[in-house]
Amino acid sequence: MASYHGKAIGLRSVPETVGDKLEIRHTWMPTGQFAPSRHGSYIPLGTHFVCTALMQPFLQKQQDKCLEQAWQAALPLLLSPDISNNNEFTAPWLDYEPYLNGETDVYFLLDEPQERVKIGISGNLRQRVDTLKQQHNTSLSLISIIPAGGIETESALHLFFKKYRLDQKGLGREWFSYTDELREFINALNTYAIRSHCLRAYGII
Repeated sequence: MASYHGKAIGLRSVPETVGDKLEIRHTWMPTGQFAPSRHGSYIPLGTHFVCTALMQPFLQKQQDKCLEQAWQAALPLLLSPDISNNNEFTAPWLDYEPYLNGETDVYFLLDEPQERVKIGISGNLRQRVDTLKQQHNTSLSLISIIPAGGIETESALHLFFKKYRLDQKGLGREWFSYTDELREFINALNTYAIRSHCLRAYGII
């Protein structure tokens, strides 16, 4: 849940059991407008739709398309403040993921001097980034996030990029060489309003 002007806004959907297809549902969906949110990100604004269970997926797809078109138009005009430094900015990202339901976010953290990227998960990105900067004593940049990605998405990404995993003592299993392929994937990921659509396009999930 996120809040906007003191009102709670549900951003992550939970799969529902299949029941009566004519059941009337009140569903929150995005409309193509955005507002600032946590960590300098953005959240979609939306409204509640009344529809049958049968029509809900079609309406969701229609509103997703509206959201994605609006996000593409907004991207050149937006930047997100870096979560650990108010004087730096990074690519804008949308804190919205209706198709993933992990309790933690997946993050991509770039160690540019060492040309490596950490793919990890955290429920508190600001604290996690600050901790890693202290541990590695180097400049680290948060370059992408998958909201609600959770451990399953993290594991799928580790498997997908396993040929680039760095096998160095003390690094653990979450650091990868910042290759052209990984760079292109992250750049593509950052253009998607709904990150799971990118993961599906690449066959990762």
